[in-house]
Amino acid sequence: MPETTDTEDPPPPNPPEPTGLPALPRGLVPIVVTTVLVVSGLLLLALLWWLDTGEHLDPRDHATARLDAVKIALSVAAGGGALFALWLGVRRQRTSEHDLRLRDRAQAHTEAVAAQNQLHQERVAAATERDAEARRVTELYSKSIEQLGSAQAPVRLGGLYALERLAQDNPGQRQTIANVFCAYLRMPFDLPNDPPEDATEQQVGDGHNEQLEQDDAHRDRVQEREVRLTAQRILTSHLYPGTGEKPPETFWPDLHLDLTGATLINFSLGGCHLGSARFERTRFHGFAVFERAHFHRIAVFGEARFHGFAHFSRAHFHHSGLFDRAWFHGVAAFDTAQFDGRARFCWAQFHDVATFAQTRFDGKVPVEWAEFDAAQFHANVKFEVWQFTPTPITLSGAPIWIRLDIPAFDRTLPTGCVVRPVDQKPYGVAEGRWGHLVHEDTGPAATPDPDQGETG
Repeated sequence: MPETTDTEDPPPPNPPEPTGLPALPRGLVPIVVTTVLVVSGLLLLALLWWLDTGEHLDPRDHATARLDAVKIALSVAAGGGALFALWLGVRRQRTSEHDLRLRDRAQAHTEAVAAQNQLHQERVAAATERDAEARRVTELYSKSIEQLGSAQAPVRLGGLYALERLAQDNPGQRQTIANVFCAYLRMPFDLPNDPPEDATEQQVGDGHNEQLEQDDAHRDRVQEREVRLTAQRILTSHLYPGTGEKPPETFWPDLHLDLTGATLINFSLGGCHLGSARFERTRFHGFAVFERAHFHRIAVFGEARFHGFAHFSRAHFHHSGLFDRAWFHGVAAFDTAQFDGRARFCWAQFHDVATFAQTRFDGKVPVEWAEFDAAQFHANVKFEVWQFTPTPITLSGAPIWIRLDIPAFDRTLPTGCVVRPVDQKPYGVAEGRWGHLVHEDTGPAATPDPDQGETG
Protein backbone atom coordinates (compact mmCIF):
# COMPACT_ATOMS: atom_id res chain seq x y z
CA MET A 1 0.00 0.00 0.00
CA PRO A 2 1.60 3.31 -0.99
CA GLU A 3 2.31 5.79 1.74
CA THR A 4 0.44 9.06 1.77
CA THR A 5 2.35 12.30 1.69
CA ASP A 6 1.43 15.67 3.10
CA THR A 7 0.10 16.71 -0.31
CA GLU A 8 -2.38 13.83 -0.58
CA ASP A 9 -5.93 14.53 0.55
CA PRO A 10 -8.73 12.19 1.65
CA PRO A 11 -11.34 11.43 -1.01
CA PRO A 12 -14.27 13.86 -1.16
CA PRO A 13 -17.51 12.84 0.58
CA ASN A 14 -19.95 10.72 -1.41
CA PRO A 15 -22.83 12.56 -3.07
CA PRO A 16 -26.28 12.26 -1.41
CA GLU A 17 -28.28 9.22 -2.35
CA PRO A 18 -31.78 9.89 -3.83
CA THR A 19 -33.99 8.26 -1.18
CA GLY A 20 -37.24 10.27 -1.76
CA LEU A 21 -40.91 9.17 -1.79
CA PRO A 22 -41.95 6.64 -4.45
CA ALA A 23 -43.81 8.02 -7.47
CA LEU A 24 -47.65 7.76 -7.60
CA PRO A 25 -49.11 5.18 -9.93
CA ARG A 26 -50.48 6.74 -13.07
CA GLY A 27 -54.10 5.46 -12.54
CA LEU A 28 -54.31 6.30 -8.85
CA VAL A 29 -56.44 9.45 -9.22
CA PRO A 30 -59.06 7.91 -11.55
CA ILE A 31 -59.26 4.87 -9.31
CA VAL A 32 -59.79 7.00 -6.21
CA VAL A 33 -62.39 9.19 -7.94
CA THR A 34 -64.22 6.15 -9.26
CA THR A 35 -64.09 4.52 -5.83
CA VAL A 36 -65.50 7.62 -4.13
CA LEU A 37 -68.29 7.92 -6.72
CA VAL A 38 -69.14 4.23 -6.49
CA VAL A 39 -69.20 4.34 -2.69
CA SER A 40 -71.32 7.49 -2.76
CA GLY A 41 -73.69 5.97 -5.34
CA LEU A 42 -74.06 2.74 -3.39
CA LEU A 43 -74.69 4.75 -0.25
CA LEU A 44 -77.36 6.75 -2.06
CA LEU A 45 -79.03 3.61 -3.42
CA ALA A 46 -79.00 2.04 0.02
CA LEU A 47 -80.58 5.11 1.58
CA LEU A 48 -83.22 5.35 -1.14
CA TRP A 49 -84.04 1.66 -0.77
CA TRP A 50 -84.30 2.05 2.93
CA LEU A 51 -86.63 5.02 2.52
CA ASP A 52 -88.80 3.28 -0.09
CA THR A 53 -89.26 0.09 1.90
CA GLY A 54 -89.74 1.66 5.24
CA GLU A 55 -93.24 2.35 6.74
CA HIS A 56 -92.09 4.73 9.45
CA LEU A 57 -92.15 7.85 7.28
CA ASP A 58 -95.09 9.98 6.50
CA PRO A 59 -95.79 10.17 2.78
CA ARG A 60 -95.53 13.89 3.01
CA ASP A 61 -91.99 13.65 4.38
CA HIS A 62 -90.89 11.02 1.87
CA ALA A 63 -89.77 13.54 -0.74
CA THR A 64 -87.83 15.51 1.83
CA ALA A 65 -86.12 12.33 3.08
CA ARG A 66 -85.12 11.34 -0.44
CA LEU A 67 -83.61 14.80 -0.92
CA ASP A 68 -81.67 14.44 2.34
CA ALA A 69 -80.35 11.04 1.21
CA VAL A 70 -79.00 12.63 -1.95
CA LYS A 71 -77.37 15.33 0.13
CA ILE A 72 -75.75 12.72 2.37
CA ALA A 73 -74.38 10.81 -0.62
CA LEU A 74 -73.01 13.99 -2.14
CA SER A 75 -71.45 14.96 1.20
CA VAL A 76 -69.77 11.60 1.44
CA ALA A 77 -68.46 11.97 -2.09
CA ALA A 78 -67.25 15.50 -1.34
CA GLY A 79 -65.65 14.43 1.93
CA GLY A 80 -63.86 11.56 0.26
CA GLY A 81 -62.61 13.83 -2.47
CA ALA A 82 -61.51 16.39 0.12
CA LEU A 83 -59.61 13.75 2.09
CA PHE A 84 -57.92 12.56 -1.05
CA ALA A 85 -57.04 16.12 -2.01
CA LEU A 86 -55.68 16.73 1.49
CA TRP A 87 -53.55 13.61 1.25
CA LEU A 88 -52.25 14.74 -2.12
CA GLY A 89 -51.38 18.17 -0.65
CA VAL A 90 -49.54 16.64 2.29
CA ARG A 91 -47.67 14.31 -0.02
CA ARG A 92 -46.78 17.19 -2.32
CA GLN A 93 -45.46 19.17 0.66
CA ARG A 94 -43.36 16.25 1.83
CA THR A 95 -42.03 15.80 -1.66
CA SER A 96 -41.11 19.49 -1.88
CA GLU A 97 -39.35 19.37 1.48
CA HIS A 98 -37.50 16.23 0.46
CA ASP A 99 -36.43 17.81 -2.82
CA LEU A 100 -35.22 20.87 -0.91
CA ARG A 101 -33.17 18.70 1.43
CA LEU A 102 -31.71 16.91 -1.56
CA ARG A 103 -30.76 20.22 -3.15
CA ASP A 104 -29.19 21.41 0.11
CA ARG A 105 -27.21 18.21 0.44
CA ALA A 106 -26.14 18.43 -3.17
CA GLN A 107 -25.07 22.04 -2.66
CA ALA A 108 -23.18 21.11 0.51
CA HIS A 109 -21.52 18.25 -1.32
CA THR A 110 -20.52 20.56 -4.16
CA GLU A 111 -19.10 23.10 -1.72
CA ALA A 112 -17.24 20.35 0.19
CA VAL A 113 -15.71 19.06 -3.02
CA ALA A 114 -14.74 22.60 -4.02
CA ALA A 115 -13.21 23.26 -0.59
CA GLN A 116 -11.35 19.95 -0.75
CA ASN A 117 -10.01 20.81 -4.18
CA GLN A 118 -9.03 24.28 -3.00
CA LEU A 119 -7.23 22.84 0.01
CA HIS A 120 -5.44 20.35 -2.19
CA GLN A 121 -4.39 23.09 -4.57
CA GLU A 122 -3.11 25.19 -1.66
CA ARG A 123 -1.15 22.24 -0.31
CA VAL A 124 0.31 21.51 -3.70
CA ALA A 125 1.21 25.19 -4.12
CA ALA A 126 2.79 25.28 -0.65
CA ALA A 127 4.75 22.09 -1.36
CA THR A 128 5.88 23.50 -4.67
CA GLU A 129 6.94 26.72 -2.99
CA ARG A 130 8.84 24.79 -0.32
CA ASP A 131 10.56 22.70 -2.95
CA ALA A 132 11.50 25.81 -4.89
CA GLU A 133 12.80 27.48 -1.73
CA ALA A 134 14.77 24.36 -0.81
CA ARG A 135 16.27 24.25 -4.28
CA ARG A 136 17.14 27.94 -4.08
CA VAL A 137 18.79 27.47 -0.67
CA THR A 138 20.68 24.44 -1.93
CA GLU A 139 21.88 26.30 -5.00
CA LEU A 140 23.00 29.32 -2.98
CA TYR A 141 24.66 27.06 -0.42
CA SER A 142 26.49 25.07 -3.08
CA LYS A 143 27.61 28.20 -4.89
CA SER A 144 28.86 29.76 -1.66
CA ILE A 145 30.79 26.61 -0.76
CA GLU A 146 32.39 26.70 -4.20
CA GLN A 147 33.39 30.29 -3.59
CA LEU A 148 35.03 29.34 -0.29
CA GLY A 149 37.20 26.90 -2.20
CA SER A 150 38.41 29.55 -4.62
CA ALA A 151 42.07 30.47 -4.82
CA GLN A 152 41.13 34.16 -4.89
CA ALA A 153 40.65 35.83 -1.51
CA PRO A 154 37.92 38.25 -2.70
CA VAL A 155 35.89 35.31 -4.00
CA ARG A 156 36.22 33.56 -0.64
CA LEU A 157 35.07 36.73 1.11
CA GLY A 158 32.01 36.83 -1.16
CA GLY A 159 31.24 33.23 -0.23
CA LEU A 160 31.37 34.09 3.49
CA TYR A 161 28.97 37.01 3.13
CA ALA A 162 26.65 34.95 0.93
CA LEU A 163 26.50 32.24 3.60
CA GLU A 164 25.82 34.86 6.26
CA ARG A 165 22.87 36.26 4.31
CA LEU A 166 21.58 32.75 3.66
CA ALA A 167 21.67 31.95 7.38
CA GLN A 168 20.03 35.25 8.32
CA ASP A 169 17.11 34.60 5.96
CA ASN A 170 16.80 30.90 6.86
CA PRO A 171 16.98 30.29 10.63
CA GLY A 172 16.86 26.53 10.11
CA GLN A 173 20.18 26.68 8.26
CA ARG A 174 22.08 28.74 10.84
CA GLN A 175 23.72 25.88 12.71
CA THR A 176 24.75 24.23 9.45
CA ILE A 177 26.31 27.44 8.17
CA ALA A 178 27.98 28.05 11.54
CA ASN A 179 29.48 24.57 11.18
CA VAL A 180 30.82 25.60 7.76
CA PHE A 181 32.45 28.71 9.27
CA CYS A 182 33.99 26.59 12.02
CA ALA A 183 35.22 24.01 9.52
CA TYR A 184 36.87 26.75 7.47
CA LEU A 185 38.63 28.11 10.55
CA ARG A 186 39.77 24.61 11.50
CA MET A 187 41.68 24.24 8.26
CA PRO A 188 45.49 24.45 8.67
CA PHE A 189 46.92 27.95 8.55
CA ASP A 190 50.28 29.50 9.38
CA LEU A 191 50.42 33.15 10.28
CA PRO A 192 52.30 35.36 7.82
CA ASN A 193 55.74 36.43 8.93
CA ASP A 194 57.34 39.77 8.20
CA PRO A 195 57.20 40.63 4.52
CA PRO A 196 60.31 39.54 2.62
CA GLU A 197 62.71 42.09 1.25
CA ASP A 198 62.10 43.28 -2.26
CA ALA A 199 64.09 41.57 -4.99
CA THR A 200 66.53 43.73 -6.86
CA GLU A 201 66.22 44.28 -10.57
CA GLN A 202 69.51 42.47 -11.07
CA GLN A 203 68.12 39.36 -9.27
CA VAL A 204 65.00 39.43 -11.39
CA GLY A 205 66.98 39.98 -14.52
CA ASP A 206 69.24 37.07 -13.71
CA GLY A 207 66.24 34.78 -13.46
CA HIS A 208 66.27 34.50 -9.67
CA ASN A 209 62.52 34.46 -9.05
CA GLU A 210 62.67 32.84 -5.62
CA GLN A 211 62.11 36.21 -4.00
CA LEU A 212 59.05 36.79 -6.15
CA GLU A 213 57.64 33.44 -5.08
CA GLN A 214 58.17 34.40 -1.45
CA ASP A 215 56.34 37.65 -2.08
CA ASP A 216 53.40 35.77 -3.59
CA ALA A 217 53.32 33.29 -0.71
CA HIS A 218 53.40 36.11 1.85
CA ARG A 219 50.66 38.00 0.05
CA ASP A 220 48.49 34.86 -0.05
CA ARG A 221 48.91 34.34 3.69
CA VAL A 222 48.05 37.95 4.43
CA GLN A 223 44.93 37.69 2.31
CA GLU A 224 43.96 34.40 3.93
CA ARG A 225 44.38 36.03 7.33
CA GLU A 226 41.91 38.73 6.32
CA VAL A 227 39.45 36.09 5.14
CA ARG A 228 39.75 34.29 8.48
CA LEU A 229 39.33 37.50 10.45
CA THR A 230 36.18 38.17 8.45
CA ALA A 231 34.88 34.67 9.19
CA GLN A 232 35.54 35.24 12.90
CA ARG A 233 33.78 38.61 12.92
CA ILE A 234 30.73 37.29 11.07
CA LEU A 235 30.45 34.31 13.39
CA THR A 236 30.86 36.21 16.65
CA SER A 237 28.68 39.16 15.61
CA HIS A 238 25.65 36.87 15.41
CA LEU A 239 26.32 35.45 18.89
CA TYR A 240 25.91 38.83 20.59
CA PRO A 241 22.37 39.36 21.96
CA GLY A 242 22.77 43.09 22.48
CA THR A 243 22.06 45.04 25.63
CA GLY A 244 18.30 45.52 25.30
CA GLU A 245 15.51 43.36 26.63
CA LYS A 246 14.84 41.89 23.20
CA PRO A 247 17.75 40.52 21.16
CA PRO A 248 18.21 42.00 17.68
CA GLU A 249 17.19 40.05 14.58
CA THR A 250 20.85 39.42 13.81
CA PHE A 251 21.23 37.29 16.97
CA TRP A 252 21.42 33.55 16.31
CA PRO A 253 20.56 31.84 19.60
CA ASP A 254 21.79 28.50 20.91
CA LEU A 255 24.56 27.96 18.38
CA HIS A 256 27.22 25.34 19.03
CA LEU A 257 30.81 26.02 18.00
CA ASP A 258 33.41 23.38 17.25
CA LEU A 259 36.74 25.11 16.66
CA THR A 260 38.90 22.17 17.63
CA GLY A 261 42.45 22.70 16.37
CA ALA A 262 41.59 26.04 14.76
CA THR A 263 43.98 28.97 14.44
CA LEU A 264 42.24 32.10 15.72
CA ILE A 265 43.57 35.64 15.60
CA ASN A 266 42.44 38.32 18.07
CA PHE A 267 39.36 36.26 18.77
CA SER A 268 36.57 37.92 20.77
CA LEU A 269 33.36 36.43 22.15
CA GLY A 270 32.88 39.24 24.64
CA GLY A 271 29.24 39.38 25.79
CA CYS A 272 28.22 36.56 23.46
CA HIS A 273 25.79 33.75 24.27
CA LEU A 274 26.25 30.28 22.81
CA GLY A 275 25.43 26.68 23.53
CA SER A 276 28.38 24.31 23.68
CA ALA A 277 31.88 25.35 22.66
CA ARG A 278 34.84 23.16 21.79
CA PHE A 279 38.28 24.82 21.59
CA GLU A 280 40.45 21.74 22.08
CA ARG A 281 44.00 22.25 20.77
CA THR A 282 42.96 25.67 19.44
CA ARG A 283 45.73 28.23 18.98
CA PHE A 284 44.79 31.76 20.05
CA HIS A 285 47.15 34.35 18.59
CA GLY A 286 46.88 37.86 19.91
CA PHE A 287 44.17 38.47 22.48
CA ALA A 288 41.40 36.00 23.30
CA VAL A 289 38.45 37.83 24.83
CA PHE A 290 35.63 35.91 26.52
CA GLU A 291 34.62 38.67 28.92
CA ARG A 292 30.94 38.40 29.96
CA ALA A 293 30.49 35.45 27.60
CA HIS A 294 27.80 32.92 28.53
CA PHE A 295 28.45 29.25 27.83
CA HIS A 296 25.07 27.59 28.33
CA ARG A 297 26.48 24.11 27.78
CA ILE A 298 29.87 22.51 28.18
CA ALA A 299 32.91 24.56 27.18
CA VAL A 300 36.12 22.63 26.44
CA PHE A 301 39.52 24.34 26.12
CA GLY A 302 41.66 21.23 26.59
CA GLU A 303 45.23 21.65 25.28
CA ALA A 304 44.40 25.09 23.93
CA ARG A 305 47.30 27.53 23.46
CA PHE A 306 46.77 31.16 24.43
CA HIS A 307 49.71 33.12 23.00
CA GLY A 308 48.40 36.48 24.22
CA PHE A 309 46.05 37.91 26.81
CA ALA A 310 43.28 35.44 27.79
CA HIS A 311 40.39 37.48 29.16
CA PHE A 312 37.67 35.41 30.89
CA SER A 313 36.60 38.03 33.44
CA ARG A 314 32.89 37.87 34.29
CA ALA A 315 32.43 34.90 31.98
CA HIS A 316 29.61 32.60 33.04
CA PHE A 317 29.94 28.85 32.56
CA HIS A 318 26.42 27.50 33.05
CA HIS A 319 27.80 23.99 32.62
CA SER A 320 31.35 22.69 32.97
CA GLY A 321 34.42 24.66 31.93
CA LEU A 322 37.35 22.35 31.14
CA PHE A 323 40.88 23.77 30.64
CA ASP A 324 42.93 20.58 31.04
CA ARG A 325 46.51 20.94 29.71
CA ALA A 326 45.81 24.44 28.41
CA TRP A 327 48.84 26.74 28.06
CA PHE A 328 48.56 30.43 28.89
CA HIS A 329 51.63 32.26 27.58
CA GLY A 330 50.16 35.65 28.43
CA VAL A 331 48.09 37.01 31.29
CA ALA A 332 45.12 34.80 32.17
CA ALA A 333 42.30 36.71 33.85
CA PHE A 334 39.36 34.81 35.35
CA ASP A 335 38.32 37.58 37.74
CA THR A 336 34.65 37.36 38.84
CA ALA A 337 34.06 34.48 36.43
CA GLN A 338 31.39 32.01 37.53
CA PHE A 339 31.36 28.24 37.11
CA ASP A 340 27.99 26.58 37.69
CA GLY A 341 29.41 23.21 36.69
CA ARG A 342 32.75 21.53 36.92
CA ALA A 343 35.83 23.81 36.73
CA ARG A 344 38.94 21.88 35.76
CA PHE A 345 42.47 23.19 35.10
CA CYS A 346 44.38 19.93 35.50
CA TRP A 347 47.92 20.06 34.05
CA ALA A 348 47.31 23.60 32.84
CA GLN A 349 50.35 25.90 32.59
CA PHE A 350 50.25 29.61 33.39
CA HIS A 351 53.46 31.27 32.14
CA ASP A 352 52.35 34.78 33.03
CA VAL A 353 50.17 36.29 35.73
CA ALA A 354 47.02 34.30 36.50
CA THR A 355 44.22 36.02 38.39
CA PHE A 356 41.19 34.33 39.92
CA ALA A 357 40.06 37.28 42.01
CA GLN A 358 36.53 36.69 43.28
CA THR A 359 36.03 33.83 40.87
CA ARG A 360 32.96 31.88 41.88
CA PHE A 361 32.90 28.11 41.89
CA ASP A 362 29.71 28.16 43.91
CA GLY A 363 27.11 27.05 41.41
CA LYS A 364 25.35 23.74 41.48
CA VAL A 365 28.33 21.43 42.12
CA PRO A 366 30.40 20.45 45.16
CA VAL A 367 33.48 22.43 46.08
CA GLU A 368 35.83 19.61 45.18
CA TRP A 369 34.90 19.94 41.53
CA ALA A 370 37.20 22.97 41.15
CA GLU A 371 40.28 21.02 40.10
CA PHE A 372 43.81 22.32 39.52
CA ASP A 373 45.66 19.00 39.75
CA ALA A 374 49.27 19.33 38.53
CA ALA A 375 48.67 22.87 37.31
CA GLN A 376 51.81 25.02 36.96
CA PHE A 377 51.96 28.70 37.86
CA HIS A 378 55.22 30.11 36.45
CA ALA A 379 54.38 33.66 37.55
CA ASN A 380 52.24 35.33 40.15
CA VAL A 381 48.83 33.93 40.90
CA LYS A 382 45.96 35.61 42.65
CA PHE A 383 43.20 33.60 44.32
CA GLU A 384 40.44 35.48 46.04
CA VAL A 385 37.36 33.32 45.88
CA TRP A 386 33.91 33.94 47.31
CA GLN A 387 31.84 31.57 49.44
CA PHE A 388 34.37 28.82 50.13
CA THR A 389 35.53 27.37 53.39
CA PRO A 390 38.26 26.50 53.89
CA THR A 391 39.49 26.35 50.27
CA PRO A 392 37.87 26.64 46.83
CA ILE A 393 39.99 23.97 45.16
CA THR A 394 40.74 20.34 45.80
CA LEU A 395 44.26 19.51 46.95
CA SER A 396 43.79 15.75 47.10
CA GLY A 397 45.04 15.00 43.58
CA ALA A 398 48.34 15.72 41.87
CA PRO A 399 50.19 18.67 43.48
CA ILE A 400 49.68 22.22 42.28
CA TRP A 401 53.04 23.76 41.30
CA ILE A 402 53.88 27.38 42.10
CA ARG A 403 57.21 28.91 41.17
CA LEU A 404 58.98 30.57 44.08
CA ASP A 405 61.94 32.41 42.57
CA ILE A 406 59.82 35.20 41.10
CA PRO A 407 58.55 38.45 42.61
CA ALA A 408 55.56 37.60 44.76
CA PHE A 409 54.38 41.09 45.64
CA ASP A 410 50.85 40.45 44.36
CA ARG A 411 50.42 36.76 45.13
CA THR A 412 47.22 35.79 46.91
CA LEU A 413 46.63 32.18 47.86
CA PRO A 414 43.33 30.49 48.69
CA THR A 415 42.17 30.81 52.25
CA GLY A 416 43.94 28.34 54.52
CA CYS A 417 46.65 27.47 51.99
CA VAL A 418 50.39 28.01 51.83
CA VAL A 419 53.18 27.12 49.41
CA ARG A 420 55.55 24.40 50.67
CA PRO A 421 58.93 24.32 48.88
CA VAL A 422 60.01 21.06 47.29
CA ASP A 423 63.21 19.86 45.68
CA GLN A 424 61.52 18.62 42.52
CA LYS A 425 60.41 20.52 39.48
CA PRO A 426 57.33 20.03 37.36
CA TYR A 427 57.60 17.54 34.53
CA GLY A 428 59.32 19.09 31.54
CA VAL A 429 60.59 22.13 33.48
CA ALA A 430 64.35 22.56 33.91
CA GLU A 431 64.67 25.84 35.77
CA GLY A 432 63.37 27.69 38.79
CA ARG A 433 62.58 26.90 42.40
CA TRP A 434 59.17 25.39 42.97
CA GLY A 435 56.71 24.57 45.70
CA HIS A 436 53.39 22.80 46.21
CA LEU A 437 50.18 24.48 47.24
CA VAL A 438 49.08 22.77 50.48
CA HIS A 439 46.86 23.38 53.47
CA GLU A 440 48.41 25.30 56.34
CA ASP A 441 48.50 22.27 58.62
CA THR A 442 50.34 20.15 56.02
CA GLY A 443 53.80 21.63 56.38
CA PRO A 444 55.87 24.82 56.62
CA ALA A 445 55.32 27.57 54.13
CA ALA A 446 57.91 28.53 51.58
CA THR A 447 60.54 31.04 52.59
CA PRO A 448 60.91 33.63 49.88
CA ASP A 449 64.24 34.89 48.68
CA PRO A 450 65.21 38.30 50.15
CA ASP A 451 65.12 39.90 46.70
CA GLN A 452 61.90 38.26 45.56
CA GLY A 453 59.34 39.86 47.90
CA GLU A 454 56.97 38.01 50.21
CA THR A 455 54.81 35.02 49.50
CA GLY A 456 51.16 35.65 50.30
